[in-house]
Order: sequence, then structure tokens, then C-alpha cells
Amino acid sequence: MATTPKEFTATAYLPDSTAAQYTVPSNTTSIIKQLSLHNISSSPVAVTLNAVASGGSATTANQKTKVTVAANQSLQVYEWINRTLPAGSAIYGVADTASAVTIDISGNEVT
Repeated sequence: MATTPKEFTATAYLPDSTAAQYTVPSNTTSIIKQLSLHNISSSPVAVTLNAVASGGSATTANQKTKVTVAANQSLQVYEWINRTLPAGSAIYGVADTASAVTIDISGNEVT
């Protein structure tokens, strides 16, 4: 097995409708090592993150994080650290204000 450190997102803005932020490639397991949110706006913004199984959709059943990021602040989301995601699964995210919060995810891909 090969383990490759990787940046899963390249400082992407969270949309105001739920969308996949990172999907695990086929024949790969991903291990999250860092997930941070950065609110660049002057108002607090609510963010929801889901761990969605392959072929699934974001629902309250797979919601893992619901947090408000303070204005002009960054937040490390520790409950994602060392979370293992199997091939085809995805991290979905949504912010209540579009283009206000960026998400950075990195970790290891194991093939």
C-alpha cells in the first residue's frame, strides 16, 4: 500500500447550497489530517459538513459538523481529524452565505 499526503481542496469557497467538496477516488481510502474553515466576511456564517457514502446524498443522518464561524475568523474542525473515508465517499459542505467561508482539507490517500 502506498500512502500519499495530499491537499484535498485548494482553498475552495463553500456554496450556499449543499455540494461535494472532496470525493475519494476509486481504489483509495482517504484519511483526513486537517480540516479548517476561514470566514472572510464581516458577519458570522453557519456551516454544515456531511460525510456521504458512495452514491448517497447529504442528509441530517450523515451530518458530522454544524458550526458558526465568527466574522473574520478561522476554525479548525477537530472532529474530522483521522476520519477515514472509503472509495467513492465524499465530504459535502454548505454555508448560509455563499463565497464567505473557504474550506481547506488535507490528509493522506492510501492506495
